Formats: sequence, C-alpha cells, structure tokens
Amino acid sequence: MGNASDDILSDCRLITEAVERFPAAVAVVDRGGQLVALSRKLEALLGQSREQLIGKAVREVPLLAAIDWDSWLEKVGRSAAKELCEESREADAGPARVRAWPICDAGDPVGFLVVAGGPGAETPVDDALSTQALIASFPEPIALVDKNLRVRAVSRACLVLNGLPQTATPQHCYQLLCNREWPCGECAVEAALH
Repeated sequence: MGNASDDILSDCRLITEAVERFPAAVAVVDRGGQLVALSRKLEALLGQSREQLIGKAVREVPLLAAIDWDSWLEKVGRSAAKELCEESREADAGPARVRAWPICDAGDPVGFLVVAGGPGAETPVDDALSTQALIASFPEPIALVDKNLRVRAVSRACLVLNGLPQTATPQHCYQLLCNREWPCGECAVEAALH
C-alpha cells in the first residue's frame, strides 16, 4: 500500500518474536488483512506451519475467518478509520471464540491483534488478561494507554526503564512515564490520541 504505517507491523521483529512466544493462540494481522505474526499455540491449533500461514489473507484462515473482516478492512484508509480504533469484534468458530482488536498508531489503524480461545477464554476479563500478558512480554518499553490516560497494559521493560518494580500497576500514563500524580501540562500522549 506504500504507506509508512503499512510497514510498522511487517518490519517489527519485536512484535513477531513476542507473538511467537506468547502462550495463547494469538495472531497479528496487517492493515491489508494478511497474517504477519502468530504464536506457536495458534500454529498448532490451526494445524498448519508458520510458513504456510504468514502472508496469507486472514479471510482464508480457518477459525480466524469467523470475524467479519471485509467490513472492517473496508474502513481502513477511509475517514471512518479513526472510529475503527474504538471497536473490537468477536465471533464463535466451532468450539472456539475469536476476538480481534485494532492496533492503532496515533489514532490510525495499522493492524489487528487476534486472540482465539476455547470455551474457558470467552469472558472479556480473560481477553483483557491475554492482551495484558502479550504487552507485558514485549522486550521493548511499550504501554497501552486509553483515551482517559489510563494504563491498560505495560511491558515489564517499560516499568524497568521508568524505575518501577516489575509488579507495579500504574493507573495513569503520567504516573508511569513522568512520575507525577497529575496530568502533564502539554501531554504528548493526549496529543497523540487526539
């Protein structure tokens, strides 16, 4: 697609390596709808090798195709793209539940995180824990922050970089990144989100 955002996921070895090691059935899909990374657990669940799956259109992958990808992918690159960052989708695929969230960079979708699980992983709490565990496993400092500046997930590397114990649970980005009790005057995180 020729966009700098298109290469964010496909060129990021850190994402690929973290997803590959992740203990749940997880995949990353680029904004064009192709698989760019998947966990060993998902590879085993699908019964296909990584070589067979990477680069394949998500609509062609059994289990993951349960999500209505067409209407989602149609929004990418259009004026509705920013609204897409607020959505998540889920679907039943036989005995499994599949859930997908957009991965956004400065409010624009650059790809999607997909988690597949059995009947025991159907609750939003389990899905949130899967997302938190994925972010925590990244070897780089990464924080997932919502539009109210609340930290939703943080990598252990980010905690260490900011001098916090690996078990810390900062509530807001200004506590995590700036060691403050109130929002910063000119908040870079807020500017990036809006």
